[in-house]
Amino acid sequence: MKKTMLWLVIISLLLFQTAIFAATELPERSQIAAQYKWNLNDIYTDQAAWEADFSKVDQLANEYAKYRGKLNQSATMLYDCLTLNDTIGMTFNKVYQYAKLKSDENIADNITLEMTGRAQQLGAKLDAAGSFITPEISAMTDETVKSFVNQQPKLKIYDFYFTSIARQKPHILDPKSEQLVAQLAETAASPANVYNVLSGSDIRFPTIKDEQGNEIVLSAGRYGMLMQSANREVRKNAFFAYSGAYQQYRNTMAQTLNDFVRANCINAKIHNYPSAMAAALDPNLIPVAVYDNLVTAVDNNLDVLHRYMKLRKTTLGLSELHIYDLFTPLLPSVDRQYSYEQARPLIVQALQPLGADYAKHLNTAFDSRWIDVYETMNKRSGAYSWGPYGVHPYILLNYQNKYDDVSTAAHELGHSMHSYYSNHAQPFCSSGYATFTAETASTVNEVLLADYMLQHTDDINVKASILNEILEQIRGTVFTQVMFAEFEKQIYAASEQGQVLTADFLDQTYHKLLVKYYGNEVIIDKEADGSWARIPHFYRYFYVYQYATGYSAATAFAERIQTSPQNAEIYINKFLKAGGSDSPVIILKNAGVDMTGPQPVDAVMTKFASVMDGLSSILAPEAK
Repeated sequence: MKKTMLWLVIISLLLFQTAIFAATELPERSQIAAQYKWNLNDIYTDQAAWEADFSKVDQLANEYAKYRGKLNQSATMLYDCLTLNDTIGMTFNKVYQYAKLKSDENIADNITLEMTGRAQQLGAKLDAAGSFITPEISAMTDETVKSFVNQQPKLKIYDFYFTSIARQKPHILDPKSEQLVAQLAETAASPANVYNVLSGSDIRFPTIKDEQGNEIVLSAGRYGMLMQSANREVRKNAFFAYSGAYQQYRNTMAQTLNDFVRANCINAKIHNYPSAMAAALDPNLIPVAVYDNLVTAVDNNLDVLHRYMKLRKTTLGLSELHIYDLFTPLLPSVDRQYSYEQARPLIVQALQPLGADYAKHLNTAFDSRWIDVYETMNKRSGAYSWGPYGVHPYILLNYQNKYDDVSTAAHELGHSMHSYYSNHAQPFCSSGYATFTAETASTVNEVLLADYMLQHTDDINVKASILNEILEQIRGTVFTQVMFAEFEKQIYAASEQGQVLTADFLDQTYHKLLVKYYGNEVIIDKEADGSWARIPHFYRYFYVYQYATGYSAATAFAERIQTSPQNAEIYINKFLKAGGSDSPVIILKNAGVDMTGPQPVDAVMTKFASVMDGLSSILAPEAK
């Protein structure tokens, strides 16, 4: 059950993407038209239906006892147990995801918070009840497993699962120990739960003035837009106000992150891994060298990021460049607005190279209310795609009419199409793709959208704006995420050496990375040192590096897709439909992109430099 709880969570929480409503308060959900709200009735028509499945899964958990200690007796026994596990997994995912999606509509709603909490408790119970499965399969010889597959051909759908277990045998404990670890899973998740409630509900942000001088209550979504303001005083005030709200809880947030990191370090040690990083990467067959090589490759190219900072400083006409100056457009006069109704045809047109079948499913997502569009009171910030097997994916947005919002929508639709194709091509047990490939399909869409925008304008200012958006996309998806990945690597290494992750230690570690990545052109204000407290991805356990690897693979795919319809078919059939049927590195390689070598990452660095040169030649030739 543990795997079903982990790999279905495909979330791409973007930090700078939503804008300001004219009202001083966010609208209530009831004020938003139905067409802009997702339809969760496709999962359950009401809470009674949810309760019925909750009870069903709770009862089915008792069925595990029939198989405990007996999986090595026959192929039939093994197959029946794995079928039960899949049935429980599919139903539980509906139960948990419905509760969580409902809760994300209003994270202050105690009813849905209770439903989510109950579902998490049920998940922990299921993990414990089914915790014997992997250890018992691990105890079998490879010959026994092969003979069972020959006797019961339906077991063949679990080939990759069996191969993964065989490879992880040194890290699998005896059944009793695995059950004890599973029972502690709910406690281990507590720091992340505390952080989510604290950052998403309990923090109260101050009132500040927008560009028009209106008093508004700061929010996560409004902060993103204010940071893009052409008015420096507005974005400066927003930065210090937003940072200040988090600073009030810096010690609490340091404690939650420390406890989360420690739990993962302890779990890795219990399972005989040399490090928490190795434990996090191993289930998806990702060598630690892939992570380290990514950090090294980006570190070796920081000079071009520094040059971009110099161009930004020159173009904005600033004597000093601060963190709060990094997100405002270089060309405020080319501040393009796109209503949600305008975004749809733009996205569909940009993704035409992916073919008619892909376009058909895109339109279904728009027409059938898979998408929750606008920011409302107490709605979860950011954006993600998620949905249970056997239904369809859902998309949470906080759309506010900026190009970033169009790009975010295309990004999340990439996740949804990945899930859609995988779920329809693969059985449940191999439908969930690894996080290593999760960000590839979404970023392919972003790259195609940016290329489409660049190709369909002759206006030099618009071209410059698009080039800057490409630079910002690479900065945010590669440079920033690798900085996060390096921070994560350092704090886990420190924790494994016995360092307590205090707020001061985290501030110091983050400060050094900000200086390293942004160089001498950017002044790092003390308030920026605590920005680690605002990054929810640090509670995803070595997740963020995959944005960078995903972008690298996506860039390679996008180039191939635009050269031939046949490459688009290969991308859909060999990549999107492959789901989790093999290791992510092999799946990518089969589809034409080899991530074991340096080429994909180096190509992105080359692209950044090339786009940088193009933008420099338009805006400030002397900065080249």
